[in-house]
Amino acid sequence: MISLWIETKVKGQPLKIFEGFNETLFRSLKPPGMSLDVLRFDGCKIGDQIHLRVGALGITQPWISIITEVHRDDHECYFVDEGKQLPTPFFTWKHAHRIRKFDDYHSLIIEDIQYTCQPQFLEKVLSPLLKFQFSLRSSVYLKFFS
Repeated sequence: MISLWIETKVKGQPLKIFEGFNETLFRSLKPPGMSLDVLRFDGCKIGDQIHLRVGALGITQPWISIITEVHRDDHECYFVDEGKQLPTPFFTWKHAHRIRKFDDYHSLIIEDIQYTCQPQFLEKVLSPLLKFQFSLRSSVYLKFFS
């Protein structure tokens, strides 16, 4: 299993930022060079589903995630999506979207990702690419929460 952890410091408090995690933000987080069709976006509550068609180089595959955990308080908010139908080569996917209070004026948005692939050697091959793709989200977060 591979773990990725990416932090972005933004203005605002966790509860307020959590409210901004909606379909508009989600669509804005699409990495360049990748196709993304949002077929269903229920939201960020336990049991909500996100159905996508994702692709690159003209090849698209389905991706379905379900929100399995949600937590909200003044110091940290998060929701966790877990992949139920994943594109090749992903075998498991668990992504916690964490928002932690940094100080009275700022929070950290944390991408906390764990995944496995089949075949397993692809986990390490994909790790730098995924880290790069998710680090690109920082500029979107800064724009949305400035």
